[in-house]
Amino acid sequence: MYLENDFVVIIAVKYLIILKKRDFLIHFSYIEKYSLYSYNRRKKDDDDMKNAAILLADGFEEIECLGTVDILRRAGIQVDMISMNEELVVVSARNIMVRADKNFNQMDQYDMIILPGGAGAWKLRDDDRVIALLKNYDHDEKYISAICAAPMALGAAGIVEGKTVTSYPGEEIESYLNNTHYVEDEVVTDGHLTTSRGPATTFAFAYRLVDLLGGDSEALKEGMLYNKYLKN
Repeated sequence: MYLENDFVVIIAVKYLIILKKRDFLIHFSYIEKYSLYSYNRRKKDDDDMKNAAILLADGFEEIECLGTVDILRRAGIQVDMISMNEELVVVSARNIMVRADKNFNQMDQYDMIILPGGAGAWKLRDDDRVIALLKNYDHDEKYISAICAAPMALGAAGIVEGKTVTSYPGEEIESYLNNTHYVEDEVVTDGHLTTSRGPATTFAFAYRLVDLLGGDSEALKEGMLYNKYLKN
């Protein structure tokens, strides 16, 4: 009798193990299909992968910087955070210490340069290295993007004349954009220049950059619930 019961138990355990394995495979397949990380699987070869650099000066706006980096990396786009300091650590507007990937003098060639806002935008505007970089990228018609107060740097570099742009509202910031067609849209792309308004427009800004760099922002929007809660 005990042997029969033990046999039944063994068979039942084996059956449960099989079911568990089956459930795991189904569950794993579901995660693999719908996980945000699956968006990193790009159709293009690695050689065709676009890349971007985001410039971090002390006082940078956290949401605009890290939110943009996060979304671009979810899309499988290589993004380097570049410290404008001698050291890699940069302190944000709200005293969050962030370790960048490289210093400015270690930068590679990128398909896009990104400037976040915050108090750091004034430092980017006044940095001769940034101005020279923006002029070079503009000359080569490479992507340049700036959000919040950072479009000031584009104005200081003299690369926005006649362009349609936007920025964070404010007399000082807008004074650098006087020779442009200024609008209040959340994100504006004119040729290779993209500008946006502020922290609340970071998602829309980052999704636009994903598309410009050949990614699929629609998949990210669905997976991140943007279309459900934030689109409207």
